[in-house]
Amino acid sequence: MATNFLPKNRLFLALASACFLTSFQYSTFAYGSDTTELVCSIPVGGKRGVHYEGVGVKDALPWGPKSFTIDQDGNFIIADTAANRLLQYSSSCKYLRSIPLPETLVGATDIKISQGSIWVLDSASPTPSVYQLMFSGDVLDTFQIPKNLSDDLTGLSIGDNGDVLGEMSFGESTVNISQIEGVSRQGISYIANISNGLGEVAIGNKRFPVTVDGKLIGLHILHVTNDNRIFVVVDESNQELYQTIRQYTSDGSVEKISRIPTDGFIDIDHNLSVNNENGEIYTIVAYPKRFEIRKLIFVDHLNSLKNNTIENIVLEKNISPSSKAVSCKIFRPDVISNAQAFINNSSPLDDVNISGECPGRGKPRYLTTADFYSSVPYDWGGFSSIKSFNDDMASGLQAGDIDTKGVEICSKGVDCSGFVSRAWNLPTKRGTGQLSAISYNVGNIGSVDSLRRGDILNLSNHHVMLFESVSGNTATVYEATTDANVDRVVHHNRTLSYIKKKNYTPLRYNAMCDYVDGQVGCSGLSAALFYNNMEFNFGGGKFSKDADGNDYNGIPLYFNAKSNYDRTSKSLSIDLAIYKDSGHTQHVRTDRCIGTWDDSKSTNLFDATCTLIRDTSAGCPTLWVQMAIDETGGSSASKVQNGAHIEQKDIVNTIYRHN
Repeated sequence: MATNFLPKNRLFLALASACFLTSFQYSTFAYGSDTTELVCSIPVGGKRGVHYEGVGVKDALPWGPKSFTIDQDGNFIIADTAANRLLQYSSSCKYLRSIPLPETLVGATDIKISQGSIWVLDSASPTPSVYQLMFSGDVLDTFQIPKNLSDDLTGLSIGDNGDVLGEMSFGESTVNISQIEGVSRQGISYIANISNGLGEVAIGNKRFPVTVDGKLIGLHILHVTNDNRIFVVVDESNQELYQTIRQYTSDGSVEKISRIPTDGFIDIDHNLSVNNENGEIYTIVAYPKRFEIRKLIFVDHLNSLKNNTIENIVLEKNISPSSKAVSCKIFRPDVISNAQAFINNSSPLDDVNISGECPGRGKPRYLTTADFYSSVPYDWGGFSSIKSFNDDMASGLQAGDIDTKGVEICSKGVDCSGFVSRAWNLPTKRGTGQLSAISYNVGNIGSVDSLRRGDILNLSNHHVMLFESVSGNTATVYEATTDANVDRVVHHNRTLSYIKKKNYTPLRYNAMCDYVDGQVGCSGLSAALFYNNMEFNFGGGKFSKDADGNDYNGIPLYFNAKSNYDRTSKSLSIDLAIYKDSGHTQHVRTDRCIGTWDDSKSTNLFDATCTLIRDTSAGCPTLWVQMAIDETGGSSASKVQNGAHIEQKDIVNTIYRHN
C-alpha cells in the first residue's frame, strides 16, 4: 500500500463549502403530497443492520451512518461509520455483505464509487485521508489531505472522467484541475452560490436566480447529467427546514422538483445519491428503529410554504440580557483564542495514556499508538483545562472517554459543554441545560443571523457548539464531539440546514465584553472593541468637511485607525493616521487619543484633542470619535485648517471588528 499527498492528476480538492438530538415521531413525509417512494427498510443493530451511537444519552450526540452510494449494479452501499464498516444491499435491500474498513481508517464520512474502486473519506483521523479500496475492503492506495484544507473538507464527488474530487463546505462549490469553481461537464462550469441571502446558479457565462418562499439557507449542485440537466439542492427556512431538489435545463428553466424528507431523528451529512445508470436519485432517512432508503419522485409542482411559524418563534425568556448588572468578564477575541488553544494543543501520549487501565472508559478511536496528538480528546462529563489535561497525561491518567455510562476519574478531557465552559472562562462546568441561565437569546430558534463569534448554538440537554462565522451554506464552529468517530475538539463546518433542522438556540454569554447596549442588535458588528494592535483600513472611507461644513481646500482626506487597549488598567489609545490618497501612501499626519475607558459614561474624555462618544440614537449602538486636528505646518496644499474640528462617524467604525 502506498501513501501519498494528494496529486492534482489523481484526487482534486474542492474549494466549496452534533451531541444528542431529540427523536421525531415518524410520519408520512410532510408538507403536502409525498414525493418519495419507499424502497425498503433496513434494521438497526446486529450483523445485517446499521448502527447508531449516543441515542438517549444526556449531553451526548446521537449519530449513525454518514453517507451512501450506488454501485454499477444498482446495489446500495452504506457507510456504517459507528461499526467501522460498509454495508452492501441489493436494489431491493437484500443484505449482501459487510465490507470491513482498515483499522487505520478512523471515521468514514463520505463514500463514492469510481474507477472500479470504493473511495472513502476519513475526516476523523488526525491526518485526514482518502482511501481507495477494493470491494473486498483491501486498500489500494491512500491520499493524505493537506492540513490547510482538512478543516473544511466535507465530502467527495466524481468528475467528468471518473476523477475523484474533494468537496468543501458540503458541496458549496468545487474545483477541478483547471481551477474552475463548481461542477464541470464537457468544459462547461456549473456553480451554485448564495450571496447576501440571494441564490444564483451559473451555467458557463449564463446566470439565473434561485427564488424561494422562505429564507434561502443552502444551495449546491448535486448532479449534472450528460444531456446537461442540472439537479440543484435547495434548503430554505420557513415553517420548518424545507429541502427540495430542482431539475433545471441548461437555459435555467425548472423542469421538475422533488421534496427531500427532513423528519429523520439523526442528521446524515450525505443523504443523497444518484444512480448513474438510470439517473434516479435516492435518499436515506434514519428513524429510531429502522433505516429507510427512499427514491425521489419528481413532479411539475409542489405546494409552496407560506405560514412562517418556526421563524417567528423566539424563546419567551432570556431574550435580552438579565436586568441584573453583569460585569464584563471576557472579550470575543479571547473566547476564540481559548477555543483555538484546544485545537493547537499537542500532547505526547504514551501507551498508558491511550490504553491504560481505566474501568468504564471508552477509548477515543483516533488514539492508536504512542505519539504526539493535537487537540484535546472528548471526555463525557469532562472539564479539563489545557494545562490540567497535559499535566494529567504526564501523571499517567487516560486520554478521553467516549463511553457515556458514567464519569470516570481516571480519564481526562472535555465534552461539548465542558469545552464551551472553558472557552468562556467559566469557573465551573455548565451543562447544556444550564448554559441558558448565564446567557440570553440573540435570535430565532435555528437561526445564526444575529450571532457573533464567541456566541453559542445550544440544544439544551443535548449538545452545544461555539460559533465563529458564516459563509454560504455553512457555519464554522468549534465543538467537542464524537460525531463520525472524531472524538475530540474540532474546528469545522456545520450546514445551516442542520442547525435549523435541529432547532439550535443562539445564545450570548451575559458577561461578554461587548461595550454596547445588549438589548439592541448590531448585525455584522462585533463589539469586542479595542483588540490590541488591531489595524483597520478604510480605503474608500474619507472625510472632506469639518464640523462646520468647511472643506479642506477641496481635498478629501483618507484615514486608518489603530487601537490599543490594556484590559487591566482599561487604558485606551487610538492612533488616527490621515492620508491624501485612498492607498494610504501620501501621509499627512497621525494623531493619538489617550485615556481611560469608563463603561459607565456615555462620553469619555481622553485628552484635549479627542473625545470618544457612545451613540445609540441610530438604533444600533456605535462609538465614534470627535478629534481636533491642528495645522501641521508647511505650505503643502494638504494641510488642514487651524483648529478644525472633525466629526466623522466612519472613523469610529474602525474600532469595531467585523465577524
